[in-house]
Amino acid sequence: MPALRRLIREVIIDHEPVHSFGAVDVGPARRHAVAARLSSAAFLLGLWLVVSPFALGYGVVGAWFTGHSNEVITGVVVVVVALTGAMAPADARWSGPVVTSAGAWLAAAPWLVGYRDQVDPTAATVNDLVVGCALAALGVAVTLVTRPLRTAEWDGSA
Repeated sequence: MPALRRLIREVIIDHEPVHSFGAVDVGPARRHAVAARLSSAAFLLGLWLVVSPFALGYGVVGAWFTGHSNEVITGVVVVVVALTGAMAPADARWSGPVVTSAGAWLAAAPWLVGYRDQVDPTAATVNDLVVGCALAALGVAVTLVTRPLRTAEWDGSA
């Protein structure tokens, strides 16, 4: 919660012109800095996904596509996409929707893939729900922060 308050204060309260329709234009450099921080958080969650099966004790089991392999594959995708988004948020506006999709997949995977063969399916399910929802929220935030304000559409001058 403190991180969200700090983000709101940095992006909305402390900065720059407010348009007539209430949107705050913080400028592209500021938006990209915030997007890079959010992508860095998604990067860390992706790293957690890669190591979490071993850290939580439900590592590799006999089946090919289980919670372990799902988390490792999704974690690698999130790491690569989030690193790209953190390094070049202006050029990787697609990173937010991809991270959102990965988070939504991860949150739904326990039921779509079925984690019954896991050593501890509860740990895998809870981990996927928590990390998946966090990734989806970060992806939406990155998408909203990197998308340019369309002031002409809203103030009637278009």
